[in-house]
Formats: sequence, structure tokens, C-alpha cells
Amino acid sequence: MTLPDYAEAKESVVFCEGFHDRDFWAGWLPRLGWTDPGMDTRTGTRTSFKDPFGKPVAGGQFGFAKDRRFVRIQQIWEDTAVSSQLGSRLRAIGAWNVAEAL
Repeated sequence: MTLPDYAEAKESVVFCEGFHDRDFWAGWLPRLGWTDPGMDTRTGTRTSFKDPFGKPVAGGQFGFAKDRRFVRIQQIWEDTAVSSQLGSRLRAIGAWNVAEAL
């Protein structure tokens, strides 16, 4: 599947704690009309791919696209690690105030 041009898009990420949480999102988003570029519908196997921002979607991460939007579902192995991952992402985009509050 070829992803559309996302020149004006923002990255959306859902951090979740475990397999069940991630699989819930992977089941729910397609029912809402989102497509999974990493899923081969003929074989049912998952392959890695690059998101619209050039970052790989692999290693237990899922990605979904709809109407020029993209969301990454990223599994974090421990619920305590979610705030750490979120803080790192916020610092990377320059949102220091919010990141330091975590």
C-alpha cells in the first residue's frame, strides 16, 4: 500500500502497555475505517514499513492510515515506561515544559 502525501501531517502515537492493549487498537481502528499498511491481507502476515515521516514501523509497532492521517500504536512493555517514552518524544519536538512535568 502506498501512503498518501503527508506534508502537512502531524505524528500521532498511542502508547499502550501490552499485547492485549495493542491488539485492541489493531482490531478497533480497522472497524473505524483505518487501513493497516503493514498487513498483507492475502497472507495475514505483518511486514515492516516506513511511516509518512520516514520512520520504520516495526518491532511490535503497528501503524494505521486514514484520510491523510497516520497513527502509530507503540507497545511499551511496562506501564511505568509510558511516561518515560512520552517525555522523550515531547523533548524531541521541543515541548520541554510538558516533558519536565512527567
